[in-house]
Amino acid sequence: MKVTSVRLMVIATAVAWVMKDVYLVALICMQCEKFYLAVEDANSLCVLQSKRRNRQDHFHRVCKSVLQLNAGSFSKMSACGVFYVDATLPLRLMQLLTNYIIVLLQFVFL
Repeated sequence: MKVTSVRLMVIATAVAWVMKDVYLVALICMQCEKFYLAVEDANSLCVLQSKRRNRQDHFHRVCKSVLQLNAGSFSKMSACGVFYVDATLPLRLMQLLTNYIIVLLQFVFL
């Protein structure tokens, strides 16, 4: 089977495309994880500030609002409700990709 330059170019383009997608997914997941950590830090800071005795009225109201919003409606971001976008997403996608490649290689070597 002779590999032509067009076929080689298509394979190289596909590999580059997959690598770019993996990079972007990892970047997006990293930013989402930073956001989750910032929300968690803000929540813990508001809990600590609400327990203080000498607190300012306007800051207490802001902390109370943050705690109410985080308690009732905060959840991790999801992609159409199918999977959550967090730090473990790139690992799960790489696992899926490796399993798929292994199955395809098994069909090739039969």
